[in-house]
Amino acid sequence: MKNLLFILFCFLLSINYGNTQSWEQNYMADTTSSNPGFGFAYDLVQTNDGGYVMAGEMDLPTGAVRHYIQLIKTDANGNEEWRKLMAPYYDIRMDKVTDLHLYPFDIQEMSNGDYIIAGERNGGFYLAKTNNLGDTLWTKSYQFSTADAATCIQALPNGEFIIGGYGTGIVNQSP
Repeated sequence: MKNLLFILFCFLLSINYGNTQSWEQNYMADTTSSNPGFGFAYDLVQTNDGGYVMAGEMDLPTGAVRHYIQLIKTDANGNEEWRKLMAPYYDIRMDKVTDLHLYPFDIQEMSNGDYIIAGERNGGFYLAKTNNLGDTLWTKSYQFSTADAATCIQALPNGEFIIGGYGTGIVNQSP
């Protein structure tokens, strides 16, 4: 029987078509801390192995507002298999953290089992690719105007992908 999923980060609930709860799971940020931070899920997809992968935002209590991307992979019953935190980028030349805001709006599994993520990084398009264990393979950023975000991504059968999003504000144009 197919299930419908409703998600609140960090919470996964499975409800079947008979409107009965099949299972639920909670995913806490840091259960050892009195201030574990907060998070939101932005996307959830069923993976080829029958499990699920969630992409969300996590704000950890670091003393500054920094939004990290968190990926959680589960089995078909919502049991956590792995969790990865994609932390802000530290620029050694500038001696500071340059990524204060990372938001994942869409995640897709590619035909080879890797994951592709579309989102926003400091007001620009953000793309990331991970392997099937959530380890980052690469990240890319694009700035088209003063406030851009990649809000959707679709993996194509040939290993490529197509991205959609928006741009607002001033667009740099040459005369």
